[in-house]
Parts: sequence; C-alpha cells; structure tokens
Amino acid sequence: MKWKVIPVLCIALSLDACTHKEAQNDGIEPIQILNADNPLSISLQDIVDSVAYIPLETTPECLIGEIGCIKRDDNFYFVKDRNGLYVFDENGHYLNMIGRKGNGPGEYVFMDNFFLDRDNDHVYVIANYMKKVLRYSYAGEYLGDISLSENDANIASAMMCGDGEMLAYYPIPNDVFKADSQYKLLTEAEGAYTSVSLLPQAPVNSGEASYNFLYCPMDYFEGKCFFLSVMSNVLHVYENGKAVAKYKVDMPDILPSKDFLERHKEDDIFELRKALQENHIGLGLTKIASSEGYLFVTINYMKTLMWDGKEAVLLSDVMDDNFDLYLSDNFASSDENIRYCEAALLYESKDEIMNSGNKGLMEVVNKLKVDDNPVICRNYFKKNAIEVLKRKLEE
Repeated sequence: MKWKVIPVLCIALSLDACTHKEAQNDGIEPIQILNADNPLSISLQDIVDSVAYIPLETTPECLIGEIGCIKRDDNFYFVKDRNGLYVFDENGHYLNMIGRKGNGPGEYVFMDNFFLDRDNDHVYVIANYMKKVLRYSYAGEYLGDISLSENDANIASAMMCGDGEMLAYYPIPNDVFKADSQYKLLTEAEGAYTSVSLLPQAPVNSGEASYNFLYCPMDYFEGKCFFLSVMSNVLHVYENGKAVAKYKVDMPDILPSKDFLERHKEDDIFELRKALQENHIGLGLTKIASSEGYLFVTINYMKTLMWDGKEAVLLSDVMDDNFDLYLSDNFASSDENIRYCEAALLYESKDEIMNSGNKGLMEVVNKLKVDDNPVICRNYFKKNAIEVLKRKLEE
C-alpha cells in the first residue's frame, strides 16, 4: 500500500554559504540533533496517541480524482483535485464546491493552487494563467479577485503570513520562466497585489520543464511562518516583512560543495539530481510540516527530523503497524498538507485491515467501496514523543 501526502535572512544566503563543509559563523542557530549519525527506525504507534480516519463522502456532485493537496481549518477540509476545490465538514460530509472552471465572474480557467485565510474564513484560488487570485467564502460565495502582475503570476504555493499579506513560493527557473525570486511577499491593496522579493532563486534550472522542487515548502510553527529554500539546510522565518534565517541543519553531505556545483553548472536540475545521487550527496531540506507542537523537516526527500523547538530526533523509517508498511515522510502531515489514502488501496487490503484490531479503521473500511473518495488520516502525536524517542535511542 502506498500512502500519499497531499497528495524565511535579512541578508540572503548564497548556496555556498549554506553548505556544511563551508559553513561560517553566520549567527544561525543549529538545530540540536540527538542522533545525527544514528537515524532511528520506529513504529508510528511509538509517537502517536491515535490516528483518526475520516472517509470523504462520495456523491454524484463530488467525485474526487487525483488529489493535489488537502488543507484544514478547524471543522473544514478543503480538497483540491484536477477538476476543482471541494469543502467537507469535520466528519467528511460534502458541503460545497469553491468556484468552478470557466471564464465568467468567480470562475477560473485553471487552478494552480489555493490557500486559506483562517482568520476571516476565506479561500483564495491561485489562477496564474488569468493573472488573478480569486477570493471566496468557505460556503463558496465569490467575493472578488485580486490582480497579479506578469512577474508575479507563476505562484507554485502560498500561505497567509499577515493581514492582507501572502507568502508566495515560485518554481525554480526554467527556459521560459526567468523570475529571480524563490519567495515573494505579496501585499493586497486596491484590488491588486504588490510584491517584494524575500529570497533569491537558487543557481539551478529545470531546462524546458516547470519544476517546483519543494512541494511542501512552508508551514506555521509556534505562531510563525517557517519556510525552506531550494538546495539549502536553513530554516527561514517570516518576520516584519523580511525573510530571516533562524535555524540550520548541520549534517555531513547534506548539500553539494561549491566545487561540485561548479562542475555541474551547465546541468539542469534533473541531471544535477542524478549526479548528486550517484555521489551520495543530498539536496538539502525538502519538506516541512507542523503538527501537535512538533516541526517535521525532511532531508533529501528521505530522512525526517522531528523537532519540538529544543531537541530533534532524526528518523530514517516510520512503520505503520496497522498495515505493515513504511510511511517514509508521509506521516508528517499538517493542516497545510493533510495526509490521506486512496479508497482503492484500502479496499485492496480490506482482509488485512479487518484482522488488524484497529476498530476505527475496520469500521471505515467495512463501509468503503473501491471507487469511493479518499480517506483522510490525521495523526494525534504524543506530547512526550521526543522523550519516547530519546528512550529508544538509549536501548
């Protein structure tokens, strides 16, 4: 069975300054990793109190295809697929759709992504092709749109970081898109966004393809907006209109050296990734997710740090005992990127699940049909999870 996950430095650091071998005394606080040289393999049940399984209601009006992402705000789940954006309540009951495809008022030609204004119960749909961001109520009422300039209209993902302020992440440069910013601060005023660059683009490119590189690049933790940078080991925080480098992950071979990048400066990102893999060199921090008082930071799409703001434990594998499968970093979902499982995958494992002893999951699967909508999986992490992991390190 395969689980999916849906599916900021006052002075910008150069890629070279972020490499472990060439790190300088830059004032950025290293995250205290208790087992950097000895990654821990654990069971999901070691660090969670429980997992809630919420089947998303299947109706003729709501047949979900390939999911782009799922976000949550209190009692609402927002599910984006290739056809639209659907809203469900806390129990998975379908409520309404947000906008629809078209060229009329409140419609979009294509939805690139969406983000939530949780303070005002608003949903924002990013429509780069139309150079607009469309705003709706949670009930689906169209509230107007905000214009994007030509240089700003290639947003890959976004998150609210203040009243009327949006933190926007952009794909790495390619042969068509030449923008020089990884992140911008977009501020709404009089029906349009104005932008300020927060971080420059990394010195890599994706050739003819459009490539996000970071698909879960930002999240909220301890009341602040945390975000990652391409080919970097630094955690940034948005503060007072600036991207501030706060923390870094110091581990050997987490990033390529300056000499290595120089030798491969003509490679596109896919060629570079192949060369890095062949030389056992990492790509830096590649995913961030916050949940239940913990920040999860994935390294090179593989190992994950579980950090409580003071101490971190490096995890190599996480096994879900209910299914006898490895979740990799998919266990670390958050309100910005909710974890889910396809109904077909659960249906195929129905016999094993019915013998698992997990009454909640057994009840869900027993009612599930192979072509139903996906099932949301919410982890409730233990308050003493780091202490539990520290004891395991001593075993």
